[in-house]
Amino acid sequence: MSPLLTVTDVAAVLSKSEKWVTAAARDGVLPSRKVGRSYRFTEADIASYVEGAASVKAEAPVRRRRRVA
Repeated sequence: MSPLLTVTDVAAVLSKSEKWVTAAARDGVLPSRKVGRSYRFTEADIASYVEGAASVKAEAPVRRRRRVA
């Protein structure tokens, strides 16, 4: 079994704040496990999140502003 990552570890990997990682885990955006009062993450879950986020970003439609006359 691979070691579990802490909120600090995941924040460094994703280049996000610890506050964002905690909120994302609480909201179910990032797959996590609650251990006591803190969240823990597996490397596989974070890797799948990164791959999924990249594919969503690539598939996102280009939004253009309408010209206002």
